[in-house]
Amino acid sequence: MGASGVATSGLGRIESILGDDASLLSHQCKTIPASDLHLPGPDFVDRILAATDRTPRVLSALQLLVDSGRLGRTGYVSILPVDQGIEHSAGASFAPNPAYFDPENIVKLAIEGGCNAVASTLGVLGAVARKYAHKIPFILKFNHNEFISYPNTYDQIRFASIKQAFDMGAAGVGATIYFGSEESKRQLQEVAEMFQQAHELGMFTVLWCYLRNSAFKTKDVDYHLSADLSGQANHLGVTIEADIIKQKLPENNGGYNAINFGKTHKKVYSDLSSDHPIDLTRYQLANCYMGRSGLINSGGESKGQSDMAEAVLTAVAWPYANGPRHIGHVSGFGVPSDVFARYAQDHLFSAIDECGVRDGANLVVHGYDFAPGFSIWTTIEECLNPPAIWEKDRGWYTAAPFSEPEVFDFPEGIGPVECVNVEHEEVALIPRWVDCERVTFKYGLGEEFIDVLRTLHKLGLDSTDPVEVRGQRVNEAFALLRFSKKHAAKQIEKVLKSAVANAEQAARAANAALDVDDLVITKAIINEGPKLKRFTPAAMGRATPMKKRTSHVEIVVADASTRGTKRKGR
Repeated sequence: MGASGVATSGLGRIESILGDDASLLSHQCKTIPASDLHLPGPDFVDRILAATDRTPRVLSALQLLVDSGRLGRTGYVSILPVDQGIEHSAGASFAPNPAYFDPENIVKLAIEGGCNAVASTLGVLGAVARKYAHKIPFILKFNHNEFISYPNTYDQIRFASIKQAFDMGAAGVGATIYFGSEESKRQLQEVAEMFQQAHELGMFTVLWCYLRNSAFKTKDVDYHLSADLSGQANHLGVTIEADIIKQKLPENNGGYNAINFGKTHKKVYSDLSSDHPIDLTRYQLANCYMGRSGLINSGGESKGQSDMAEAVLTAVAWPYANGPRHIGHVSGFGVPSDVFARYAQDHLFSAIDECGVRDGANLVVHGYDFAPGFSIWTTIEECLNPPAIWEKDRGWYTAAPFSEPEVFDFPEGIGPVECVNVEHEEVALIPRWVDCERVTFKYGLGEEFIDVLRTLHKLGLDSTDPVEVRGQRVNEAFALLRFSKKHAAKQIEKVLKSAVANAEQAARAANAALDVDDLVITKAIINEGPKLKRFTPAAMGRATPMKKRTSHVEIVVADASTRGTKRKGR
């Protein structure tokens, strides 16, 4: 991003925001090895959760959560939780922004912010469920501290049932347990039972694992955010099969020793953690079955001008707790690049000439000449579509693929990489929030990668047009089907192979000559097949009938030279 001829790297901007906490960027965790952790990723549901006792409906709901929002398919999750109207009183929470007395504005904020989900009360989500439950995953938080009884006690009571969450279309449910409080045992039993009901109905579960006990606060230190105590709270949470643990970032350690209660081990403080916030957070994660259950850190309350720094701190400590990562690629850490662009406008520069997003890596997949780091079809679509560019006087326009090459010097660990224009959503997002002259997105692909993509384009193998099979020679049809992205292409290919095999068998039986290369497709028909009757079981002995439709595919091939006897494959 350049302003008045001055360019500042993404890493430099993060360092300026963090201030004294910028040392986090160079920290090397030497406590629990990253190799021992189950790290987040787009395949987390398949890799970790599919082996559990979660039902397919729960796995589907969790995959929906992971795939939603700006962080979709990164493995990281950002949830907007708004239950402050009950937990802290509506007046204290919404008076600064009265618009949020209206529940619709809470949900709209989550959508506009690109969150993976919105978590709130029965009343908030129920008020707009028919309008928004299909647009963003709902998480119904069913218990709260009502905060009006006097004197107030640290208790969480039920405000909603699991059936109400299911009926409104919620993808998940959430609850709080105040571990250490007088009511924690009842809360634990109650939440465990309701989490079981949620799983039976196909919803995932999120548990706020917060500590509440006056004994956790000594004369000198507040240990409510101690890594050893909060880590044990996390461990209790995953024991009742919470799919995601919500926990505050740790600020210290040694709570067990300070209050002289419970059991711990000296290695918790010498080998498994340190005084560093990243190491403390990693210990919290270790208590979530080494990451088998997700850990999401709370951003905490608003503190005014320091909110951006607090958000970046959360976005740094948490990813590093999951293993070493390069911080130069901002968007991969939960804070989108357009957010940093807006921060740069408000706090760093008086004017911005160009806002350029650069994405690059030095990934090498050994043993493969050509191996994209993500879906090949995503690669083809993003790189071969005309890239968008925005200019203040011109608006949005498109350029040629791989245009405007430039060498961008990424931070240490990657180095200089040639980047070219590629289609990406930042070009559409940033002009909405940032006053600048030009917006571009460039991706570091490499000369060989670009040559391969250009060849695919020249051969027409990047086309998404429907595949025409009828009238094609068999070998040409096989090529079209093999590179088609249509789900049905693989099944059609199998039927075509069957038709060719039948033709060969018939030729051998008739002692006739047949050249497979001369076969052409003379007929290709897809009709409705039989209906498979199935039932979906439900509670109280009920069941819903399902009629699974099938298709019947018929392909006829014949010799191109003679148009002789036709052979069918089904």
